[in-house]
Amino acid sequence: MNKLFVVFPISGPNNGVKIISNHIIEKLRDKGVNLELIDLAQAREFSNFGRFEFSKVIQSFKILLKILSIPRKSFVYINFTAKGFAYYRDLFFIITSKFLSHKITLHIHENGHENRSSTFLKKLLKNINVVVINKRQLRNLSYLNNIYLLDNSLPDYNTNNSTDTKQQKLLFFSNLSILKGIDFLCDFCDLMYKEMKTPYKLTICGGVLDAYTEQRLNCLLKKYNFIEYLGAIESVEEKKKIFQKHSLLLFTSEENSEVYPLVYIEALMFGLGIITTKQVVSQKVVRNGNGLIISEINKEVFSDINSLLSTNVDEKSRQLYLKGYSFEDFISNLYKIIFREDDKFRTN
Repeated sequence: MNKLFVVFPISGPNNGVKIISNHIIEKLRDKGVNLELIDLAQAREFSNFGRFEFSKVIQSFKILLKILSIPRKSFVYINFTAKGFAYYRDLFFIITSKFLSHKITLHIHENGHENRSSTFLKKLLKNINVVVINKRQLRNLSYLNNIYLLDNSLPDYNTNNSTDTKQQKLLFFSNLSILKGIDFLCDFCDLMYKEMKTPYKLTICGGVLDAYTEQRLNCLLKKYNFIEYLGAIESVEEKKKIFQKHSLLLFTSEENSEVYPLVYIEALMFGLGIITTKQVVSQKVVRNGNGLIISEINKEVFSDINSLLSTNVDEKSRQLYLKGYSFEDFISNLYKIIFREDDKFRTN
């Protein structure tokens, strides 16, 4: 039985990396892989994301001791953060792991490494397998020797394919911040109220990451009664119920700021149409008439939304998920990369 040491954020407030990490861990265990987990999570609450705190240095030292205890030449799977203190922390962990002759696979879930010295990274990551999740990352890091493109995926937890309970409601399901498009979201709501006699109901789910966003969100909630804010959703069962009751996902992050949002995949899984700002992978999930990619908010957007809701958008999205996001294939390919069965690796 293969043994794998997983160095990933596993606990703490919900974000995309934590969600996919836990699904990967569960599925690898199902395949019989003997896992030992080293939790990288250091944020205690949403406001801690990306902030330096001395306590994180202490935690990092404890994680380092765990990495030093991993036997030589073991298989090690590490999430490689691109920014802030966590970048230098992960860098030190990788160097330590290389010193111990570990067989390392890195998974990169965010932008930023393309801004680092290519000469330095090429030398550091020699003989290390690197997994990226979109074509822009692959292009920007193409100087690396062992790089693999593996689109994000999620297991199918839409156990009820019926659309009987769906309402013509919009769903915003993401943490909230400036980068996540709080200003775009507010402008969208303002114009929807102005242009439509009866605005669509909007449900907002997610943790608030900064004070400016909290202020803007509070103003929005006081201003309009068609908006419901549910906060951060931790329970998968609660998430299922929410997605099953909505028709469209509204995604407002700043243009091309996202790498491969898991909420896109969840929207397809539950048959939601997608209204989104332009992202690197938005054309991959918005096609065949199942959504809109918008660069600005104008009254035509709401006319297009009305037209979209008059079609079988639910079936179109669901089929895109079934045809393009097999979690079995995702795990099979990841397994081959981690355990050096690279010759069997197949891309979508």
